[in-house]
Order: sequence, then C-alpha cells, then structure tokens
Amino acid sequence: LFYIYKSNYNLFYLCPVFSMMIMFMMWSLYPYVTNMYFLNYSLLLMILFMSISGYVV
Repeated sequence: LFYIYKSNYNLFYLCPVFSMMIMFMMWSLYPYVTNMYFLNYSLLLMILFMSISGYVV
C-alpha cells in the first residue's frame, strides 16, 4: 500500500499543475471573461482537481 502511494505521489502534485495549465489556456482563449467571478471559479476548479486526484490516487 505504501509503495502504491509513493508511486502516485508525483501525480498528486502534478494534478494542480495541469489544472493551472488548463486555467491559463482558458484565460488565453477567453480574455474577456477574466474577472473576479471567473478567478474564484478557476480556484474552485483547481481545488476540485486536487481533491479528485487525492481520491483517485
């Protein structure tokens, strides 16, 4: 069990990076949507991706 957790240790820390890349991609595609509401929504999405990666791993 510890070996499985250690092998997926990098995935748990890379998942927020992937969500940040998705966030910046959305920001570059839709620059007119970058207001406070979208910023809070993307932060919630990043937290959701982190929790999903924690539960899947």
